[in-house]
Amino acid sequence: MKDARQLTQKQNFLLESDSRLECLLRVGSGSGRQPAWPPGAEQILKIDWGRDRVSQHNTESAAKSAGTRSLATRARKASVLAAALECFSRAGTDGTTIHDIQREADCSIGSIYHHFGSKEGIAEELFLDGISRFNRGMVRNLRKCGGAEESVRAVVGYYCEWSTRNRDLARYLHSRDIDFSADARARLKQIHRDYITAVFTWFAPFVTAGDMRALPVDTYVPLISGPIQEYVRRWLSGHHRVGPRRVREIFSDAAWNAVKG
Repeated sequence: MKDARQLTQKQNFLLESDSRLECLLRVGSGSGRQPAWPPGAEQILKIDWGRDRVSQHNTESAAKSAGTRSLATRARKASVLAAALECFSRAGTDGTTIHDIQREADCSIGSIYHHFGSKEGIAEELFLDGISRFNRGMVRNLRKCGGAEESVRAVVGYYCEWSTRNRDLARYLHSRDIDFSADARARLKQIHRDYITAVFTWFAPFVTAGDMRALPVDTYVPLISGPIQEYVRRWLSGHHRVGPRRVREIFSDAAWNAVKG
């Protein structure tokens, strides 16, 4: 009767444990000898543990495969967007067909439709991706600054440098001929809201400390980046011959004088 109770306890312990191998080691370690498992129990234990190892391996393999697919997807989308920018820069948005983008990206038409849906979808994504990249870079640049004046000048400086280094994309972002869908407009609004929140969060302590003037919230962006943004827009369209880098200090001084405390 006692042996039967011990056998039942061992069977329950085997069934209730999450790790079959851990269970075997734990029971055997108490007495210094291997437990007297019922016939076939150890074989079942090894088989179950082997299944756990196979399941874990399959899970890890699936995760790696998913990660690889995700990287490949991002690379493909980036390639299509780069191709679209090249085509739009040459022929304009209206003068470019989806087959032009396909040939430039060297991909299947099915891949483009799968990721973007249409040429208009590509145009929207290129704009949203470009704005997001600019915003992230601006915020990273601000967070390297040590004070109010340095931060204000950094805004103007980054705008000049980014627009010069990314001239085609900057020109595209200044274009007025993109017909956004409702979803794209909502995404753009959220991107703008997140950016303004990050920038205002950075500058707020300087206003509180008196390093910058306390002005209506909506006036800071036009005062700091509005003038250089307009200059860059006119430079990109060919109205100005002098590039943004050469007028950086002029606009930086103007921006700081407009908001300094």
